[in-house]
Amino acid sequence: MDRLKGKNTIITGAAGGQGKVACRMFAAEGARIFASDIVADAAAEIEALAPGAITYLAADVTRPEGIRAIVDGASKAFGGRIDVLYNNHGVILGKPFLETTLEEWDRVHNVDLKSVYFLSQRAVPAMPAGSSIINISSVGGLVAMQNMSAYSAAKGGVAMLTRGMALDLSSRKIRVNAIALSAIDTPMPHNFLKDLPDKEGIWNDDASLRPAARGRHDGDFSRQRRIELHDRQRGRGGRRLERFLSQPFFIAGRGVQLSSVNP
Repeated sequence: MDRLKGKNTIITGAAGGQGKVACRMFAAEGARIFASDIVADAAAEIEALAPGAITYLAADVTRPEGIRAIVDGASKAFGGRIDVLYNNHGVILGKPFLETTLEEWDRVHNVDLKSVYFLSQRAVPAMPAGSSIINISSVGGLVAMQNMSAYSAAKGGVAMLTRGMALDLSSRKIRVNAIALSAIDTPMPHNFLKDLPDKEGIWNDDASLRPAARGRHDGDFSRQRRIELHDRQRGRGGRRLERFLSQPFFIAGRGVQLSSVNP
């Protein structure tokens, strides 16, 4: 239960379903957590998940001042050392290509892609050799889905950003990986589906939302994140973990072995 003992960890998107589970499970493994979300009044709830192990800060990851507040706050709380950056935040946009507005495109890309780039860039100087960055991509960033073009472009960007970061940060011995999630049984995807005419049919349709797993629960992927953070994963950077915890990376049914690029 102490695989992350002493690891100074930033978790964004901490007020959502996956974020809460990650905070609780990481703390159970011994991590010290600086949690953040845009929700202003979530501090008491999030810090109560693991009293004494979690500090919460409300901040907007799409704003430069929000990024500075998160990283600088964590660095101060942790005495200048950040071991783990878990870019868990994100939004979903499902809208036809011809109907997506400039404002909607900007919002999903600012939250899902741009903020990952600049939050990581701000954090890296405080991250020593052996540190880990985990980004959240999506099956929707690897496989085309109807009415998801803007979202897929952002999450596909996260997948390639992760590989580029892993290459660039290899000299610092910082691992960078992405998890390509399918639909997880948390409030965000349910809220996304609530106004669709056949929401139950879509939720249960493996081919549309979950190519390999029906309604994975948030705890399943939090366990995977703990695995990615563990020191035994050195030498396993630049990977995307798609769909299922123990399965290799797949594109259109073909298994692909991804090479490691980080110590």
